[in-house]
Amino acid sequence: MLPLQARLPHHVFTGKPTRRVRFEFGTVALYSHISEKTGGSAAVIVSKKVAKTAPLRNRIRRRTYAAIRALMPLPHALAVYPTKEMSTAPFQKIVESLRGALH
Repeated sequence: MLPLQARLPHHVFTGKPTRRVRFEFGTVALYSHISEKTGGSAAVIVSKKVAKTAPLRNRIRRRTYAAIRALMPLPHALAVYPTKEMSTAPFQKIVESLRGALH
């Protein structure tokens, strides 16, 4: 998990993102217009459509936060919407794919 000050509050990412970037394991919504206020903060959203059971959703969420933590400090505030493949993919491949989406 990311520290509380590095997590993006819900009310921020409900607005319109500056841009969306598709990557191998999901979608990243970039909020560069608010990154001055929040710094490089992030949120991970895993819906029941992606994974039916809570343990699988939590595994995907934890792996995504770990990949984000490996890329800190972030250039933007972002919201990540991962796919189910995030649960079984090699961690280094996740980090590299996410790094490519952010740059």
